[in-house]
Amino acid sequence: MRLSIALVIATVGIAHASSSINCRRVSSTTCPDSCSLLGECMECGSNAQCYCDQGFSGANCGILDLMPASSDSGYRNATLSSWGGQVIKAGSGYHMFASAMAENCSLTNFATNSMSIRATAAAPEGPFAFQEVVLPPFHHSTTVVPAGGAMTGNSSDALMMFTIGKGTDGRNLHHCNGTEPQSLPANCTASVEALGCFQGGGTACIKCNEATRHRIAPDACWPSNCPSHKCFSQFRTKWCEAKQVSQLEDNAAQGEIGPHDYMSISTAASVKGPWKERVIFTTDPTQPDAWNCNKSNPSPLVLPNGTILLMYRGVQCSKDKTCRTATYNSCERTGIAVAKDAFSPFIDRQGDISSLAGNEDAFFWKSKRGYHAVFHSKNACGQEDVNASSCGSLAWSPDSYEWHLNKAATYTKTIQWQGGDGVSTSTLMSRQRPKILFDEDGITPLFLYNGVQTEGGRQWTIAVPFRKTKHPTHLNSKFNMNRH
Repeated sequence: MRLSIALVIATVGIAHASSSINCRRVSSTTCPDSCSLLGECMECGSNAQCYCDQGFSGANCGILDLMPASSDSGYRNATLSSWGGQVIKAGSGYHMFASAMAENCSLTNFATNSMSIRATAAAPEGPFAFQEVVLPPFHHSTTVVPAGGAMTGNSSDALMMFTIGKGTDGRNLHHCNGTEPQSLPANCTASVEALGCFQGGGTACIKCNEATRHRIAPDACWPSNCPSHKCFSQFRTKWCEAKQVSQLEDNAAQGEIGPHDYMSISTAASVKGPWKERVIFTTDPTQPDAWNCNKSNPSPLVLPNGTILLMYRGVQCSKDKTCRTATYNSCERTGIAVAKDAFSPFIDRQGDISSLAGNEDAFFWKSKRGYHAVFHSKNACGQEDVNASSCGSLAWSPDSYEWHLNKAATYTKTIQWQGGDGVSTSTLMSRQRPKILFDEDGITPLFLYNGVQTEGGRQWTIAVPFRKTKHPTHLNSKFNMNRH
């Protein structure tokens, strides 16, 4: 079908003029990267180009169209570092479920101190205020979605929260002064299995059997002068049980099974819980070379029939010295698991999606044209840590099976701030864990949330608004369309 379109051409310093150009929609494959399935491919004369949906820009619609952020947006807590959060609207308010570090610690101690929290705000940009700990340490990679048809028989307010980790009953916790854990005695070195014990302000070290120091040995590793639960390991994330050892812990010599080797789904009738947790994946120490030996970074998508597609990061448990070079990092892999509902087993659907190698922290969603994911990229901005730690990438798929990864970054370390004196620009030290809040139509993006760190500060979760009106390169802003 041909379209007669009045094209308004605006030229700086010249009065607006109008002309009529015949344009037509053409196959998305005619345009760069199929417009990332986030725009229409239009051919006007001999040229085909993308006209992007609201919230996206660039020649291939692969760049998030963001506006300046407020410095007090999102969730910023002087004594509780956070690292990315998903926002849910409930009633007239907004609820952020985020990963945060207990005991005034920074992200350095996430492997022992991370927990899932809930914070609230009157508006999606915040500022959000802490309300409660939802899941105690260790829980990380917190993300939450409305349950929809995945929890039939429950209220429309039902939620599913996905995390990695397992409750440690306070074991392993570092106790920090706001930046780093308190130091252990000088005789605690990496060659000694050092367990710090805070008892009356003191610490103690003991030495485990050197030959079996990678094996759980509760009688040898638990300080006799530390009966409380406030013990932690300085050099590994594994913990020792005082009285008994589970089968997985007994196999630790083969695979270093610890709290970070579990992935769970938690369900609740509303944002206020209570939450019922169920483990859906556990690291298999007998398969250390599997591409997804350890599974993390869950990102769920609930289909209309209640089926859950769960995108996740997979890594080998064994050391792979070939996955990273000076120019490319493919150590992180991506897979999709599927379950028929919130109470059914999750099973990997198609194995390693090789086209998505080198990404983590997926946010997975469905648009009107296909499927999409935004990641923390290890490659789109180069291999230098200063760039790779703050880089996003966008991938798209027509069917959720065949995936295409755009080469250019979808966001970078550069951030614009809206202040009383206008707009300023600065550089973030780190920007990861992307998540998007959509409007009620499920299509229009409203805010991008990231875990970030600014110069000299601790980690927090920022909210950056998407452009609220169509970008000049968007179809509906540039054309008046009339069908014939």
